[in-house]
Amino acid sequence: MSARTPLAFLTTLCVLVAGLVAGTSTSLEAYAAGKSGYEKLDTFARTLGHIQDHYFESREPTSLIEAALDGMVGSLDPHSTYFSPEEYAAMLADAEGKYYGVGIEVTPSEKGGLLIVEILENGPAKNSGLRRNDHIVSVDGEDVTKLHYQEIVQRIRGPRGEEVTFAVLRVGLESPLEFRIVRDQVLTPSVTSEWAEEGIGYIRISQFRRNSSAEIADAIRAFNEEGLRSLIIDVRHNPGGLLEEAISTVDLFLSEGVIVSIESRRAEEDEIHRARQEGTVTSASLVVLLDQGSASAAEIVAGALQDHDRATVVGTTSYGKGSVQSVFEYPDQSALKLTIARYNLPSGRSLEDSGGVEPDQMVGLAARKSPAAQQVIQELEELALESEDRDVLERVLKKLRNQDTAPRRPSFRGTFQERLGEDAQLQAALEALREQPTP
Repeated sequence: MSARTPLAFLTTLCVLVAGLVAGTSTSLEAYAAGKSGYEKLDTFARTLGHIQDHYFESREPTSLIEAALDGMVGSLDPHSTYFSPEEYAAMLADAEGKYYGVGIEVTPSEKGGLLIVEILENGPAKNSGLRRNDHIVSVDGEDVTKLHYQEIVQRIRGPRGEEVTFAVLRVGLESPLEFRIVRDQVLTPSVTSEWAEEGIGYIRISQFRRNSSAEIADAIRAFNEEGLRSLIIDVRHNPGGLLEEAISTVDLFLSEGVIVSIESRRAEEDEIHRARQEGTVTSASLVVLLDQGSASAAEIVAGALQDHDRATVVGTTSYGKGSVQSVFEYPDQSALKLTIARYNLPSGRSLEDSGGVEPDQMVGLAARKSPAAQQVIQELEELALESEDRDVLERVLKKLRNQDTAPRRPSFRGTFQERLGEDAQLQAALEALREQPTP
């Protein structure tokens, strides 16, 4: 055995014991008493030492330990996560709604890399020439099609004033396009509001961040001054956020009753959150828009208002995340987001068990064909005009037009009225409020 192995073992053991001390006294006592399972920490330290000494490629102990932490936390449930210092800093930036980047919304592409789904109005990419549905395949000259989604996002973000280069594939073009954009601060508001039509207000909540409920209350007060009768609350594709902000948002519309109850591992830690009468800011009729991208805090808002018959829920069944996470920060700036409880809606239903909030009025968005499919259809239509086999091509075109190849994600670009014509869920929400009597 080399001299490095015992040194690595002792160093790692000290780190592990220090972590236990910083964690919980229960774990430390279990480790000291040699209780079943905790003796494996000895094996872990030895394994780390052997990898450092004998693996055919050099590996940093920090990256190995972080990989072990990822695996351990990932084995718990889908919502518990270990964040490296860099990942945690990015998460905090998202929670505050501001970061340095280029101002695009992206989603993982099935072919690797990222697909641009939105160009933010107030971001540096606004006038760059990038378009929705562009496929990012390279960042700063490096192929990113094999990288994890979060890693690509981190490469796009960076210091303010520095340039980042993209190579993108665009439907209809054979060669990639290159774009150079200077990073700047990107502000992503969590709450936006406008009039849908006279007397009917519209509020979109993209995520429940700090002060979101206060911003919602301010928007409602402004609506009230101009004669608010009804209100659409849009939480489609809202992944959740801060639980306390969701509770405060529901409180704006209820004068009494349970908003959400939290069931913990220990009964003494259970909580019940109730509405406060002084929190109510409007008695306007409500419709909540929901879809499969609505999760966690967004589901609490929709489900609580639905259970109290305070709102009509329109859209598709939500994601179904009924658990509560708490963040534990560590001295090295890393953090653990850990599921510590489950919450139940006022009716007692658990979103984890029921599979999400079921709308009162089920309305989906017509599936949208992928850009590639649209391009093929266009080319076949042009070919059919001059082809002798026009009848054959028309039959092929008919089949292609009738095949929906990609699920629709609601577009939030443009005003309410500009989006209304192509958004069946917005149309249904507006119609539902028009039919309701004025409160």
